[in-house]
Amino acid sequence: MTAFQLSKKRAAALLAATSVFIFSLTGCESAKAVQEDLTQGVNANPVKVQDALSDAAIGNFQDFSGLLLKESLADGGKNTLISPASVYLALGMTANGADGDTLSAFEQVLGGSGLSLEEINVFCRALSDRLMDVAGGTTLDIANSIWYDEGFQADGAFLQKNADYFNADAFRSDFSNPETVDQINEWVYEKTNGLIPDIISKLDEQDVMALINALYLNTAWQTEFNPDDNIKADFTKSDGSTEECTFMSNNVRNEQVLSWQGAQGVLLPYDDGKLSYLAVLPPEGTTAEAFASLLSSEAITGLMESAKETKALVQLPKHTMNFDIGLNDALSRMGLDMAFDPDRAGFGKMGAADEKLFIGQVIHKTCIKVNEKGTEAAAATGVIMRSTSARIEDYTTLRFDRPFVFAVVDREIGVPLFLGVLNDPEE
Repeated sequence: MTAFQLSKKRAAALLAATSVFIFSLTGCESAKAVQEDLTQGVNANPVKVQDALSDAAIGNFQDFSGLLLKESLADGGKNTLISPASVYLALGMTANGADGDTLSAFEQVLGGSGLSLEEINVFCRALSDRLMDVAGGTTLDIANSIWYDEGFQADGAFLQKNADYFNADAFRSDFSNPETVDQINEWVYEKTNGLIPDIISKLDEQDVMALINALYLNTAWQTEFNPDDNIKADFTKSDGSTEECTFMSNNVRNEQVLSWQGAQGVLLPYDDGKLSYLAVLPPEGTTAEAFASLLSSEAITGLMESAKETKALVQLPKHTMNFDIGLNDALSRMGLDMAFDPDRAGFGKMGAADEKLFIGQVIHKTCIKVNEKGTEAAAATGVIMRSTSARIEDYTTLRFDRPFVFAVVDREIGVPLFLGVLNDPEE
């Protein structure tokens, strides 16, 4: 089968993320039929989300985010970028098809402090509702869908739960037809406003289901950087070499400066009033990877709470980053190893099957652009499942001229949508 080819036209956007979980089944022969939209047949029920964004639930998400970054860090000082929000929501959908020990593993990874699947579902719904409740000129959309082969009998209760908590559309299609790949990729392209052109290149004969999350964000800085204030300066990479880069400069103004356990950073607000770009310089002598590997609920909370309005000169490198990684090993180390094992995986709640379902492959792709007006970024995750200017007072100078950790966060509750390490602005 051929990869889906798309127009090179790109719509304006800030952030996009896509997570895909594709399930496969050995011995399953697909029938021939056209795509069928089942959205009208599975209507979402109202869900009560009051108090779902508890400190414990948010702490679990922060721990998940930090651990996912730690397990995803690239070797050799390369740039790394993940979308914890996209991956978490896609895993949440997938968890509703798990049972037995596999369900327990999902509950441990997503709700480490003891949250049940039901509580995880409610948290995912509450988190999505909060993130999409934006102001100013910001747009933030989250979309979910489930695609399954017409030869596979999807469980009605599984589809209903994902409709209730994730507003997931459901599509039944012929997975043996290459056009199904086109249809899935077209859905991703549309929901990410063109930032993610495709998520999969083919469906194998054993594939029976794909669960997809798409996150799209379009926003701008609350106060833009003036291009006339840009400077050229050296950026020292992790190997000690230097390269000249373009740094954006705020020309000294009041900023939310961070200081925590020897690290320094800044929170730069976007125009919606809730989201911010976070950049953190590790302590001298500590690599960005080493600092990022220590991120946890305690560390993220400590960083956010250390914010203090300070007159500061912030010089941030303009950068464009593209990153892709297979997440099988990372998620296995995080506690989902049995979900990848055909002998131990349990997804009995997903639908009727003669053979067992298990995750075969997880692929995560991201990109980000940070410039004077704001941030443009995208992420995609694919999971293949197979069976078996006046006088200036004293001020702080923050020049991010060496590898640093960055994120796009909801600063009010400390939830990261995107999280990464920048080692080379020109990579």
